[in-house]
Order: sequence, then structure tokens, then C-alpha cells
Amino acid sequence: MDQRDSYALEDNKLTRQKREAVKQRLALICGKEDDIDEILNSLEAYCLIVLNTIK
Repeated sequence: MDQRDSYALEDNKLTRQKREAVKQRLALICGKEDDIDEILNSLEAYCLIVLNTIK
């Protein structure tokens, strides 16, 4: 993400725990051929875009 963005993902224990929980839920929903990390990264990027757009 761009350094000018006021919203960015923090790299702390709570963020990593929440990210892992979402990853586990995605694993239940997605098929085995789906790249869960790619889906998670796309969701995170989309959320950051939305947050930076509505600020």
C-alpha cells in the first residue's frame, strides 16, 4: 500500500491472530484449488481501499 494511506494493517499479535482466524474460515468456504493467501490478501487490499476512500 501507498505510504500516504492513513489506514494500514498493523503487524502485531492481535492482527496476526485475527488474520489467522479469517484464513481458517476461508479454508472452510473455499475449494482446495483456491489460493487462500491470495484471497486473504485481496480482501485486505480491498478493505484498505474502502477505508482510504471514505476518510
